[in-house]
Amino acid sequence: MREVTLTMSRKRNAIDTEELQALKVKVESCLPFPIQYAKDCLSLSLLIFEVTKLNISANTLRRFWGFEATPFSPSYATIEILQKFVALKGQRQELSSMAQFVIDFYQPLHFETIDADDKTFQASCRKIALLLKEQPTVFDEVKGILAKSELGRKFFYELFPDYDWLLKGLLDGYRDYLQFSTTRNDRLFGLSMFFYHAYLIKNKSLMMNYAAEIRETWERESGEVHPFVLGRCFFAFLYTSKPAHWSNILGVMWIEEQMIPRRKSGLFREFPGFHYFVCDALYHREDFASLYQIITIALEQFSWSEEFEWKGYYDQLKVYQAAALWKMKRSTEALKLFESVNTSNYYFISRDYYVGIHRQVQELLGWH
Repeated sequence: MREVTLTMSRKRNAIDTEELQALKVKVESCLPFPIQYAKDCLSLSLLIFEVTKLNISANTLRRFWGFEATPFSPSYATIEILQKFVALKGQRQELSSMAQFVIDFYQPLHFETIDADDKTFQASCRKIALLLKEQPTVFDEVKGILAKSELGRKFFYELFPDYDWLLKGLLDGYRDYLQFSTTRNDRLFGLSMFFYHAYLIKNKSLMMNYAAEIRETWERESGEVHPFVLGRCFFAFLYTSKPAHWSNILGVMWIEEQMIPRRKSGLFREFPGFHYFVCDALYHREDFASLYQIITIALEQFSWSEEFEWKGYYDQLKVYQAAALWKMKRSTEALKLFESVNTSNYYFISRDYYVGIHRQVQELLGWH
């Protein structure tokens, strides 16, 4: 029996742009690979034929995804095949209503007029993250779909890298995230999450492997790196550095530190994110002189942000600063500073981790 191949009609359709964009998103959510380049459309064409036994040429798909800058309106036949593909491939496992709600939240059409720095919008993203953390079965349903979506990667995985959750299933999501990451910044961020997981489970060999992979990506690729991601990379470098290499990596760290703008707003750059993660590594490596120096810069040279104050990030820095002051024989200052910290303000991301650091420093200071 011959396989049926549809001939594409040239009749233009009446489906609006929003519906076409929604269909495109549904197709992408069914794929085991991202549609990043024109060549990916050939793989998609083959997969569509495998699932539906109907043919859409790679050229048609390239035009549909906008890789060819020519006037184009997909035919009804093209749309019907894509809809059938979604029905056969994407809906084999029906999502729960809550999972469908999360997926719908990250649809591109919802983000067209939203400023990523809008605090109300960020609060909505935070509620989604809390929901997924508290309902692991829902997270299991959506983790791969969110990783395939640029919006899911940016406004879920990149905004809520929770250490505590890394030990309870979030790492699987970052595995998917890395598969679909396209920039140097994103790959470094994804690899840093694997490093932190190895760090949290105290697996030294894995830590060394991921630190080496981060360094290789750092040196091989180009592109801007966000200060938060930069700090995570240097946490890995500093934490795994051998004593003979300590002064060298510390020197590179200070060079990078000097290039970070002190007065910049948007995309969470108001906060000294690089310093925040580096001070954690310096604390664990017991370089208290460098620790005190970098925290002083963080607290004095960067604008104070109300957002990061209510999240408790400045209090977390003060705990490290108190440890450094104590080691520098400035016990009165250390105790006064430590007493001002309120751990109940700590943000839900990695709260348990930083409460643990607070307890360590409390023991160091003999504070009750």
